[in-house]
Amino acid sequence: MNRYPLDQNVNFLGQTPLHLAVARPQYVQTLLEARHDLNAQDKHGITPLMYAAAQNQTDVVISLINAGADIGRRDTLRKRSFLDYALARGHWDLVIRSLQHIGNIYGTEGIDTAVQYVLIRLLKSMTLEAEERRNYFSRLLEMCENVNFIFGDSHLGVTENNMLHYIQGREDGNALVKAGFTGFNQKNSRGQLALMSQLTMHRLKAVKFCIENGTQVKHQDNNGHTVLFPALHNFCSSDKDRKSDDVEAVILLLHSEADTLATDKCKCPCSPQGCFPAALLSSKIGTLFGGDVVWTLEWLTLLEEHRSTKEAKTNLLSILQRYIFDELEMMHVCCHKGSSSLSEFQNDLSQTEEDIREVQEEEEELIAVLNNDMADLALESYESLKKLWMQKIKGMYDASATKRKEKEQKITDRPRVNNYSLHFWELALT
Repeated sequence: MNRYPLDQNVNFLGQTPLHLAVARPQYVQTLLEARHDLNAQDKHGITPLMYAAAQNQTDVVISLINAGADIGRRDTLRKRSFLDYALARGHWDLVIRSLQHIGNIYGTEGIDTAVQYVLIRLLKSMTLEAEERRNYFSRLLEMCENVNFIFGDSHLGVTENNMLHYIQGREDGNALVKAGFTGFNQKNSRGQLALMSQLTMHRLKAVKFCIENGTQVKHQDNNGHTVLFPALHNFCSSDKDRKSDDVEAVILLLHSEADTLATDKCKCPCSPQGCFPAALLSSKIGTLFGGDVVWTLEWLTLLEEHRSTKEAKTNLLSILQRYIFDELEMMHVCCHKGSSSLSEFQNDLSQTEEDIREVQEEEEELIAVLNNDMADLALESYESLKKLWMQKIKGMYDASATKRKEKEQKITDRPRVNNYSLHFWELALT
């Protein structure tokens, strides 16, 4: 070893003896007693504390914190703290023990921001087993001074979410309530409650928990959408493994007085006075588990069983109005642009009043035809309308089958080419 201070004895990576010693805890205390620089940085600004956290050396981390290492320092490469290095490697026990130790030294108020940050990382983690995750979640909640904190989610482009948006079931929810959580009707920047997020993620147990704890199922977000919007999207488009839960979620919302007739802020003639939640149901042929028109019939059946034929008729009229609108090849000026995709519905209403007025003026005659057709249909009985809609669906399937057969016939009639019928010399002459 060269004869100058230890903190100046660095290798080509900028690592000091303390950086390298964290993997061998028996040497760390010796270097600390020699008054080595606790916050020495390698060429990327990474400190010994970060090295120890990344290598899951809990005792070394505690020793460095006791000796006065800077727990708030970040590297110069990715601006990561020692907690980030531990979290990146999945060293959750080290993180929790470190936070507990820091709390014992500086008090719980001094670590609340860090605890909240780790809670957010845990809730978004997809790598932990359920039991492990619940254990860490409970331990972190015990250290959190304010479990009603709000935060942003850059991946979703939303702010002011709370932890209820990310729980995975009743156990998480009970732990939150036990810790003092009350934000069941806390709106995020889109005006959405956690219940809407849970519906989007197909988490039936969390959906039930939210409703049981007083979430307002009639709440409308900034675009006027209710909880039935994500529920019906799942209802008609989820895969078969989740279909049973998604249907049960819709039935649960119907029993909880969710409003099937609440319209959003759209001003498109495809739907009366705005889009109903039923606008999420496809009016086209798809796949049985991928947005097929057949799910409109299932929706109507549920309304008959759990609400009334009057409510079912109003929903059916809205479905027929959109169908006729599309048959007339009119232009959608609503939030979903004619799509049944939930991502389209979640976009802000971007068209100006002037744009909408211009389109409607151009289609004034078509709008009159649509309104006249709908006025006539409104006079029909529910059973007559349902029979009409079933005939329309049959027509769609027949047209789809004919188109498929024509496509198959074209493939059958296509001339076959024998790739081996020409010799090399024949190819050369062409």
